[in-house]
Amino acid sequence: MNALLYRIVPFVLAMIVGEFVYYQLDKSYKLTEKLYQKFHVRKESFGVVCICVSLLIILLLGIAGVYFMPLPILAYLIICGFLAGFVVAIQRAVRQ
Repeated sequence: MNALLYRIVPFVLAMIVGEFVYYQLDKSYKLTEKLYQKFHVRKESFGVVCICVSLLIILLLGIAGVYFMPLPILAYLIICGFLAGFVVAIQRAVRQ
């Protein structure tokens, strides 16, 4: 049980930080609108595209962590949490 908490807490904290950072960037630089223009997708399917891209990044990071560079599990969880926070914030921005 403790091992599970030691893995979930950094992920959740990084996710919260990722959401906060994205909201600040979106408020200052209109990041969501720039991402729409970059990917050339409709607003309805933009959230799905962001989820697919984030899962692809997580997969590639995991593969690179196993085969090319040793990446500690805690660092991997923090990076994945930060990326998940960005995706959650993008999903909320798309719905508004």
